[in-house]
Amino acid sequence: MDPYKQLVDEWLEESLYSVLQILEKLWKMGFEGGYNIVKAHVNSRKMDLNEKAAAQFETMPGKQGQRYGATRTYFGTLGAIRRR
Repeated sequence: MDPYKQLVDEWLEESLYSVLQILEKLWKMGFEGGYNIVKAHVNSRKMDLNEKAAAQFETMPGKQGQRYGATRTYFGTLGAIRRR
């Protein structure tokens, strides 16, 4: 697996392929290993990539907003009102 690790890492950076997709690509390149060795490497790399994706950053109040789905919540003097 060692000669292929850098290539697998590059594939995971461009898209989150499944273990089977990566294994099929590796077999086409002459890799003779099996599912479990590829799964162990892919899962460890995906955990690293998830930590990068979960990085948070802060902005000054009023500079950035986020919207999740189609639900809007308005805050006023009477509390929160939800609209769909």
